[in-house]
Amino acid sequence: MSNGPPDLEIRLERMTTAPHDAREAVKHLLDEDAESDFWQNALLATSEVVTHALTHGSGDACLSAWYSASTGWLRVEVAIGGAEMPSTDGVRSESGMDLLRLAVLLNVPEAWGIERTPFGRVVWFEVQHQPTER
Repeated sequence: MSNGPPDLEIRLERMTTAPHDAREAVKHLLDEDAESDFWQNALLATSEVVTHALTHGSGDACLSAWYSASTGWLRVEVAIGGAEMPSTDGVRSESGMDLLRLAVLLNVPEAWGIERTPFGRVVWFEVQHQPTER
């Protein structure tokens, strides 16, 4: 869970570069860990939640992320305005994959969601990397 202030917080303007900008910011947060296949999937998920939020929300978005290198835990939230809550059953946009496929990609289907806030909604996901011992 996200205890304390985020390790990363950025405003994302409603532009086609927003998913890339978000991915690069989270990649910088992950530092050298970002090169593993696991974290590459998390970066793809970051792009997708940003795309989803900007496609289905109104106005700019705010990305917040928490990361613990010692536990391998990452939470990414994208907050956006808009009163209408999309369905989580097969939510899909032309510019992104649906959130159910995103959950399968992350291999942790219980660790994502959409929550209503007083100002709109938050699309989020959490992953935890368990490095395998060699």
